[in-house]
Amino acid sequence: MQASFVDVPTDILERRVLGVLEIPDLAALACSCTIVESLPAKSCHLWRSLSLEAYGEASCVLHEVTAKSPLPSQDGCYAASWWRSLALGATCKAFRWSRGAAQRLQSTMKAHALLRSGAHVSVSWGELVLLVGGKAQYGPLQSGVVVVDCRNLEVRAAELALGVGAPLPRLRHAACKINAVSPGGADRVLVIGGATERSGRPPTLHSSAQAMILEVLDPGAAHVRWSTADISGQAPGNGAPLFHHTLCSYNGGSHVIAWGGDTMDFENELLLEEATLDCEQRASYVFVLVVSCMSWRRVQTSGQQPGHRSLAVGVVHGHRLIIVGGSLSPKCLRAFDYGRLASMSPHALNLHTWTWEATDTPQDAVPQPRTWFGTERRGHWLICFGGRGESDDILGDLFALNLRTLVWRTPHTTGLQEYSEAAFAASMCGGIVLGGLTAPGFWSAKSDPLLVDFELRGDESSDEESADVHFEAGELVQVRRLSARSDLNGQVGVIEGFAAPWNRWIVRLQVQHISDPVLVRPENLFKIPSKELETQS
Repeated sequence: MQASFVDVPTDILERRVLGVLEIPDLAALACSCTIVESLPAKSCHLWRSLSLEAYGEASCVLHEVTAKSPLPSQDGCYAASWWRSLALGATCKAFRWSRGAAQRLQSTMKAHALLRSGAHVSVSWGELVLLVGGKAQYGPLQSGVVVVDCRNLEVRAAELALGVGAPLPRLRHAACKINAVSPGGADRVLVIGGATERSGRPPTLHSSAQAMILEVLDPGAAHVRWSTADISGQAPGNGAPLFHHTLCSYNGGSHVIAWGGDTMDFENELLLEEATLDCEQRASYVFVLVVSCMSWRRVQTSGQQPGHRSLAVGVVHGHRLIIVGGSLSPKCLRAFDYGRLASMSPHALNLHTWTWEATDTPQDAVPQPRTWFGTERRGHWLICFGGRGESDDILGDLFALNLRTLVWRTPHTTGLQEYSEAAFAASMCGGIVLGGLTAPGFWSAKSDPLLVDFELRGDESSDEESADVHFEAGELVQVRRLSARSDLNGQVGVIEGFAAPWNRWIVRLQVQHISDPVLVRPENLFKIPSKELETQS
């Protein structure tokens, strides 16, 4: 008996078949089957699920609240169209810096003061972003946690639960999200390593054999609780201090992988040689933490190893650990010292075979070497911003790495330049670049949302006006950014209606040789402002 999509109930087709496909595969299938194409165009649940998987909840909420009124229509097609545009925007071709959202995040003096920080680690937690540790211009918080609320566009300090001791402030640490103690519980944040630096005292270095665990006690993260946990097994450096390392969770937060970083400070050439030897010996190993039993396991790797890195960025994608950037030399605790910087060519470790895979990244597309740059994974892409380059250059560029092909891309960006000024030691999470320094000793209260550029219309400087992709019958629009029919770019037409099954607007172009209306995607249509019409007339 032959099966057909026609015979499959809609809810099963949507959730059990289309819902397990990735965005590029779903788009390809829709091109070959009209039944499949019409279903995703109307399915708000499907496209919302794909967006949540690609961006995370915090970034999706940020896109929602910065849109004018993106969602419901009577038949749900408009809501589905909005989520579909957001999901397809995960290809990281174009972004816009949101001026309005940045101003709202810093609308109070308290928020502005909390954001004047750097060298923190940011972790997404539902609709929130948690800034853990770091150094602030006005001193450390008792709880060590700043909360960025992406739905309400607020910044506030978390409070310690009653009876809970305050953690030592940390710099140069690493953190990631791990699973709950019991099924159905809330995720936790694991912090390992780092240093506590206080004026007039020697720095306190933290061992890789002890972890700090952060628990969020309420939905708004108003109260948090810290606890310590001893870790058994073969810890990095045999339990020595660890800082400037990478730390990533995988397998749903049940395992954590640590790699690279430094285990000792140094002030002269003799200690530098000792630190270099230690780093070179440790670079061929990764260390895997089993969260359920809090035990380290040292794993020997093979293949084309990248060598030692300090302050590199690591991200787990599928069954691979991807490493980019950082310093080839050991990094001491002095704030603005740096050694030889590594190339930004990515390295990939297979987590099944523990083999570093050969990569062939086009060198002409590789960004310049750097450390202390902000990163965030969005689906199959790693978005990177800023950092500190060679000769202490402070960078402000935006670039993206395809985590499947390991090829770099420079996205198109719009928005006022002052909201994307150069900075290092900033973090990026929930779609927002947060904190950092614009020069050594000059704190920046950055809170710059980086939104997908799928909604741009005529007036690109206004977030509110550019967020609504709905058109009215009889409205004048201009066609832009078509690739297959580039001859139509720049042409003006009139909206005649919306073809819901294909998620296209029906447009009658004001061109003599095209008599029939054409179907155009929402993201390729832009309203013509009245001022522009007056100028043309």
